[in-house]
Amino acid sequence: MKEKEEINRTVKQYCLDIEEESYNELTLIAHGHSKVRNYIYGRFGSINGLSYLKHHRKKIRDKWVKSGFAGMWCLPDRHWKIALDSAIGNIKSLWSNCKNKIRKALYCNSNLEKDERFYIYYILKADSLLHCILTGKDFKKPQKIENLEIRETYVHNLIKRYVRKHKGRSPVSKKARSFEIDSSMYRYEMEKGENVLSIQGLKRGKRIKLKVTDDRIFKGNL
Repeated sequence: MKEKEEINRTVKQYCLDIEEESYNELTLIAHGHSKVRNYIYGRFGSINGLSYLKHHRKKIRDKWVKSGFAGMWCLPDRHWKIALDSAIGNIKSLWSNCKNKIRKALYCNSNLEKDERFYIYYILKADSLLHCILTGKDFKKPQKIENLEIRETYVHNLIKRYVRKHKGRSPVSKKARSFEIDSSMYRYEMEKGENVLSIQGLKRGKRIKLKVTDDRIFKGNL
């Protein structure tokens, strides 16, 4: 049975009469998230960052915690971690779009032999191999492609040209006006008959409370 495709949708929920202190704290959180995202985009959004994407929590997040580097963000752990995950997710999406465009280009390329086409399709599924080709590093070919008859120099140069053409620039978080939170970082509460969205703030154990203008209660990431 084919799994149902998840669809993200944008739904706005408004609040009124926010206190200045709460507004300033939300602004600081948004700026903090933006700094984390932009660092990730700059450091891992390029070809050299490709090898970090598959296990980014182990290769990036855990190292930040161990080395103390995460402290530079001045954000609670949950906040900078979800900013990290969000940025990596955006980078993965860009690579996915790039690979899809390359696959379409391969379909229309009549200069490739059958083995060469299969070879490139295989490489596009293996980020570690793709990274080696793009950075000019030697690698051991897996069994499925080691005996294929290909024009290696031509095929590798073609992969590089396709990536240069279709990857595009790394993303940039230009405006620090938004941030993401997961379900563990907020809850809805009823206070004096009003629906209140309670969000994890910058101070441990203290939440930012926003009186919303409707009775809707959302789940998942906001």
